[in-house]
Amino acid sequence: MFVVSHKTRTAAAAPGGPDLHAAARAWLELHGFIGAEMIRPNDVFFEPTRDAKLERLRTLAVATAIDDLPEVLGDSAFPATVTGWLFAPHGGPTGPWKTFRSWSAIAAALGVP
Repeated sequence: MFVVSHKTRTAAAAPGGPDLHAAARAWLELHGFIGAEMIRPNDVFFEPTRDAKLERLRTLAVATAIDDLPEVLGDSAFPATVTGWLFAPHGGPTGPWKTFRSWSAIAAALGVP
């Protein structure tokens, strides 16, 4: 399992502000997502652009990618070999992806107890 996120290192409104990559990694660690039982630290990637994120997905050769942005899943550069799942708690647009309204529904689809 990997985390592949696209976010700039600092906010556009505060270019000298906090490191958003470090803050996100710290949050993942604090909440137990990164660790021996879940995701290895080296399997978390923060890419500065959507294009870089899509390239990372291609490089990792994942089977399924879960995203909350339909524009990522519908991007013409989204790898054709990857199945896209949209996380949309309040519903979302239809597209060439399956939509899930909860993380528990995603876990069930993955066969995770």
